[in-house]
Amino acid sequence: MRLLDISVPLSDGMAAWPGSPGYRTESLLAIERSDPANVTSINMDLHTGTHVDAPRHFLEHGGTMDEIPLHRYFGPCIVVEVSARARITSADLEEVDIARGCERLLLRTKNSDPEWLAEDADFKSDFAALTPDAADWIVRRGIRLVGIDYMSIELFDGDGAVHRALLSAGVLILEGLRLGHVVPGAYELICFPVFAADCEAAPVRAVLRDVTS
Repeated sequence: MRLLDISVPLSDGMAAWPGSPGYRTESLLAIERSDPANVTSINMDLHTGTHVDAPRHFLEHGGTMDEIPLHRYFGPCIVVEVSARARITSADLEEVDIARGCERLLLRTKNSDPEWLAEDADFKSDFAALTPDAADWIVRRGIRLVGIDYMSIELFDGDGAVHRALLSAGVLILEGLRLGHVVPGAYELICFPVFAADCEAAPVRAVLRDVTS
């Protein structure tokens, strides 16, 4: 069984959305300080690194992470290459080979360039993401989960329309993926989230299983 880890490593000082606390750790206990064990605390918002957005993220009365069935995060998926565009439209999605019946779609974009994911990389506001008409196309095609290789499925100058269109239709959003090492094609996606009750998002460890191996 060949597994491809498509999660972004969490590390102190990693790039974060403007205004976010990002990811910080603090040593509470340390054996080197004569404590009996090593214990570390984490300070982060739930949208740091690889994570899933639930409807509550943009919908006041939308569902929360603990209300979403686990099977939604596990099953066949398709990875497609859309790296030629920064503003990904419905026409761009029409041009790539997305099979009818696809329920989980991962978008490999220009964001998968290694420099975007370097440990010392700064936040880049010109990341590739969906336009509202692309979000509507995903809803019409019956896709139930869509993922992308940066911090947001929506352009930096977006007004939330992409998130609202997807989440109001029950489409889960998987953000912060690492897809530079993934060849486009069919896989099995496993991205179980932390069991965060009453929350609008949760970190995940996202993995692809190569169904051809």
